[in-house]
Amino acid sequence: MTKIVERPLRWDCKDNGCYQERCAPRLEWFSDCFPGRISMGDVDGCVEMNGKFLWFEWKSVGGKLQRSQEIMYEQLMSKGDDFTVFVVSGNSKTMEVDSYEIFYGGFRHQYQGDLDSLKAKITSWSEWAKK
Repeated sequence: MTKIVERPLRWDCKDNGCYQERCAPRLEWFSDCFPGRISMGDVDGCVEMNGKFLWFEWKSVGGKLQRSQEIMYEQLMSKGDDFTVFVVSGNSKTMEVDSYEIFYGGFRHQYQGDLDSLKAKITSWSEWAKK
């Protein structure tokens, strides 16, 4: 059973307006800082536990990683077992999960599953990182 906790951003769109419009930085303003077509991207979620890092990326159903994201995640994996990336395909409004991938240990693992199975994988990562 999935329990819902308070949103970590603690933002009330009804009182404060759209978070994306009011608070998200305009990353495109930094595109001239990098050569070619390189630009900053956002991270949907991340956590650090005992020097282990979990990055979280959400895509709409049918959405795909950009090649630049794949390269970045592959590079993170090459740095050792300290980096894990979860890429989820689903509906972010309803939190229905269609499938997910985990980049870890030099491999890209693909899973079919729902929110509960994804949470079980994240919980397993958390237990591993605590050790």
